[in-house]
Amino acid sequence: MPYPDYSWILTDMSKGWSSYNGLLTKLEKRFSNGVTLRANYTWSHSLDLGEGDEGPYSGIRTEIKGNMAYDIRQRFVLDYGYELPFGKGKRFASGDSGAVDKVIGGWRVTGITTFESGQYENVSLPSNWANDGSWGPTDL
Repeated sequence: MPYPDYSWILTDMSKGWSSYNGLLTKLEKRFSNGVTLRANYTWSHSLDLGEGDEGPYSGIRTEIKGNMAYDIRQRFVLDYGYELPFGKGKRFASGDSGAVDKVIGGWRVTGITTFESGQYENVSLPSNWANDGSWGPTDL
């Protein structure tokens, strides 16, 4: 054993390749009654050579690229808001000023809703041929 003081050594490599392609769109509309709507849509595709224990250890081979584990093809996000009609210059309690306006004025109700396609599940074989756990011996 070249390093008898250590039971196992974890190494990290910076070899790899990845690619991301995407189309982004955004629509926004502000209404006069304090309603705001914004819709965002993303189509994307992410490729790589594998990650974690699946990575390429014999050099970069771009012919074996495939979907990234976190490749999400489609995502739609809708965010919305409503400015409550209370306080100075608003429909209700518009004559109030000072402390009352500071308490009831300027409030908004907002929300975000997200829809997205699922992540890919890549088929792979275990690479722990020594059968001693993914990070080293289990008797540390």
